[in-house]
This record gives sequence, structure tokens and C-alpha cells, in this order.
Amino acid sequence: MIRYSVIAVGALVAGSTVAFAGDPRDDVTVGIVAPALKGVPSETVKVLGGPLRNLFAKRAGIAGGDIELAKDAFHLGDMLSGGQCRLAVFHGYEFAWVKEKHPELEPLVVTVYSTGRPRGCVVVRQDSPVTVLADLKAQGVTVPAGTRGHCLIYLAKQRAELPETTASPKPPAGTPEEVLNAVVSKAAPAALVDRAAMVGYEKLHPAAAKNLRVLCESELFPQNVIAYSPKTLPDGVVGRLRHALVTAHTVPAGRPLMIIWGMTRFDLAPGDYGEHLAEITKAYPSPETGSSKSSDGHGN
Repeated sequence: MIRYSVIAVGALVAGSTVAFAGDPRDDVTVGIVAPALKGVPSETVKVLGGPLRNLFAKRAGIAGGDIELAKDAFHLGDMLSGGQCRLAVFHGYEFAWVKEKHPELEPLVVTVYSTGRPRGCVVVRQDSPVTVLADLKAQGVTVPAGTRGHCLIYLAKQRAELPETTASPKPPAGTPEEVLNAVVSKAAPAALVDRAAMVGYEKLHPAAAKNLRVLCESELFPQNVIAYSPKTLPDGVVGRLRHALVTAHTVPAGRPLMIIWGMTRFDLAPGDYGEHLAEITKAYPSPETGSSKSSDGHGN
């Protein structure tokens, strides 16, 4: 989940420094969007970041650094381009928006999940008379706490031409499992979840899942990314950081990270990642252009 990857990557670099021939400008800082840490105790951040700190120390020679907070993804892009941070964590769609303004930014690694690229969906009961989102007249769509940003912008786009009371998102509450249970029990008419959450529910509760169906789902979003600017991060350091992350799932020091974050691994950006970014900006134009409004500019 990007929420946990943001926290863990941020925590890992807290107090970490890479030695680049003694150049004081070469402290490696990581940028994150400030709301990503909202309500998360500092003790929890340290616990989540511990395994990654250990991995970087052993595999990349990192021994210090700082966290830099940004108010939103666009501010974070400015910081990364300007050198106020050396790494930055973005949702894939956020990176697509930011890269329009800062084309020099590059993916260090992308996140890989067992269910593939991110995708959001609206789920209803199997026996619900609802066939399209517009049928949810005066009915809300329950949103789990911590719902990822791509799900939120998908629902916002689908509701753009609908009456305000149709399929309106209900305040975030409960885990995806609890929200899907509410749909099964008819306590909620519909739920917005990441497709991965639906797949997980089907595995945990196969009998209950038979009472659910996907009403509609988003296109595939670009993979989430840890990005850098070649202007401010030396090639040799890029290689060390990338190697440490891409091989994390193969070494004992890295396996706890995969469990904590619910990931399969980090990987190099696919060859067609640029195409994924271009496609998503066509479907979801950047809010900074004024042509589209997102209900969650930074994502959760």
C-alpha cells in the first residue's frame, strides 16, 4: 500500500546519510506529502522504517539523512527538481502530473503488488438491482479509511456528471474488509475499494465474496514510484539505491519490508512506463492545469 510505503521510505531515510566523497551537499533526503503521515505516531514511523534503514545501510552504504515534507504532490515535485530532497514518493498518477512540469524527473523504482497495477472499483451486492453507478440515486458509496488516491479520483470522475446525491462518497470509516462486510450484510449499498482489496477479500472470505460483484472499475493506473532528479543525485548513488531496493525481496534484511508494505517487490520501471504516464494524464488531466479537479490531490 502506498500509505505504508511512504511512511516506511520516509522513516528509513530519517537520520540517514550517504557518503559521496565527503561532499556536504550529498545528504540524501526523501520527500513525502505531509498528509501521508497525518495521525501516525513517530514511534510507529520508526518501527516501519527500521528494516529499510538496515537494508540501505548494509546494501547501499547509507548512514544518514532527513525527511522533507511537502504540502502536495506538486510542491513535492518542485522540491525534488530543486534539490530540496533527493528522493520522493509518488502515486503513479501524481508522478504523471508532476512530470509534465518537471520532465527531467525519473523513476528510481516502482512498487509491485501480487495483483498487478493499481485499479479502483465500486462493489455492490450480487443481488443488487443497481447496474450502473447512476442507479445509486440518493445512496452513498462507503469509502474505507486510508483508501488510495487512484480510487478516489476514479470515483470523482465517474460522478462528475451525476447529481450530487447520487453515489456520493461517505466519510472514510473502517477497513476494506469491514466495508465489504457491510455491503454483504446490506448495511451499505456500495463500497469503493482498491481491486487488490477485493481480491484479498475473495481469498479470505470466499463464501461471503460470492454475494458481491464489481459494479464498475477504473482503468489500470501507473505503478507507484520512488523518483529522483538526475540533476541532484549522482549516477553511482542512483545505482546503489536502486540495487538495494530491487533486490530487497531476495535478502533476509529486505523480506520484512515486503510483509509490512503488502508488496511483492520493488522493480525497475517497465519499458512502457512512460506510456502509462501519458495515458493516465489523458484520462485524468492534472489539477494544476485547471482542466480537472481531484477530490484527493495528494492521495492517501
